[in-house]
Amino acid sequence: MSSATSKSVSRGWMQWPFAVCAGLLLLAALGLDPLLTNLAERYRKTSIMPRQPLANFSAECLPSFKPAPEGSPFIDHQSDNDVGTDDILLLRLQEAGADGLDGQVLLFVTYYSDPDDKVPHTPEVCYRQIGGVVRSIGSAPITLSASRSPKQTTARSVVIEEPAVDAVIAYLFCTNGRFETSRNAVRLAMGLPGDKRVYFCKIEAVTSSPRGADADPAMARCRKLLGEAIPVLINDFLPTQEDLRKR
Repeated sequence: MSSATSKSVSRGWMQWPFAVCAGLLLLAALGLDPLLTNLAERYRKTSIMPRQPLANFSAECLPSFKPAPEGSPFIDHQSDNDVGTDDILLLRLQEAGADGLDGQVLLFVTYYSDPDDKVPHTPEVCYRQIGGVVRSIGSAPITLSASRSPKQTTARSVVIEEPAVDAVIAYLFCTNGRFETSRNAVRLAMGLPGDKRVYFCKIEAVTSSPRGADADPAMARCRKLLGEAIPVLINDFLPTQEDLRKR
């Protein structure tokens, strides 16, 4: 075979792989974007509202607490600009056997259901931004009373030094029925496949303790409140697993 003939055959064989690769790349370029758009529309999660407004939550559902008397020292208002939602529960409570300002605690719940909603800052971050000093961060076991399942979960515990008192806080997130204590865990839970709809809420109990004193009694009050409030939220307010899976 002559040199010219050899080069011609070689170029002919080289053209086929090139043509095939070029065709595949062209098909990918033309079809990839519509394919990804179709997949995003098919599997993108949508929002879902609570079964009833959080504002309907009543202190009567909590056996160990009653409405706090007038003059509660806790915050009076949080706007939707502060927390990123207008689905808010802000309930001032007091332990059933306490009087005056003793045993007061705030139940603060915020609900989000837009898949693009940002997970709000956690209390240890918010209090630092307004000058508070974080004294401790830990975990607080929560026993869920009157709950079908689970019977226990864990909240994040935070103690913040303020000018007059220490703020004692226990909080957690509930994301499509899963309990989490960090923003990253909430983001991961929201991205898990399976459910068609998505929500998350931050459930927080806040009370006060004398400056520098043992915070355990105050933290126990927060843990008790979360243990009674979370089952009510799950059973009567937050979407059911069946509703989350509906197409």
